[in-house]
Amino acid sequence: MVRAAIRSKKRKMKGNHKGLGYRLVFAQFFVTLLLTGVLLIVAGTVAAYSAFTGGMIATLTSAYFAVKLFSDSAGWQPKQLASTVFRGESGKLVLTGALFLMAIMLIRPLSAAALFSAYLLVQLSPLLAVNRLKND
Repeated sequence: MVRAAIRSKKRKMKGNHKGLGYRLVFAQFFVTLLLTGVLLIVAGTVAAYSAFTGGMIATLTSAYFAVKLFSDSAGWQPKQLASTVFRGESGKLVLTGALFLMAIMLIRPLSAAALFSAYLLVQLSPLLAVNRLKND
């Protein structure tokens, strides 16, 4: 009886964090679209699609990490969790590098300032959104 209650509590906790993680990824996507729209009006199409690319690199790699972290096979014991986080973060780092390399090599013309600025802003957006999303 006690074990079933503990398992239920763990499942509920995991579900709450899973929802928050996916909402943070959605918030990153929203910030990407907002930033792209503003730059389209203010700075033109090159800056807008460069910012969209940078924002999507941040959003896609965060989505990859969220899927790895909240997959059903991920355990919530400290050792399993640490291993899952390490593997997810390592994969995210490799994926980020590969996507930046592809963007720089394939997209012409490209605004490097818009690409990297959007990446940074979108990457930092969960810090601003986490308290608001946590309370919803």
